Amino acid sequence: MWDIGLGMKPELTGQGFGQAFLKWGIDFALQHYSPSQLRLSVAAFNQRAIRQYSKVGFREVGSFQNKDVLFFVMTMEV
Repeated sequence: MWDIGLGMKPELTGQGFGQAFLKWGIDFALQHYSPSQLRLSVAAFNQRAIRQYSKVGFREVGSFQNKDVLFFVMTMEV
């Protein structure tokens, strides 16, 4: 399992780049590390990111609280 972290500049969000950006990150991880599973954490309030992650196959498997922010842990089999 590999943890991945992705972040898009706020000024680029909402312009239709999400899927391509996410797929690039996944492809990079697959080509360089060959993981069997990917894992990420996403703030629960970031519904746009959660929708993008879900579209490519990530599923929520847990959650944790960091100070006042709830995070979802999501994984994807590759």
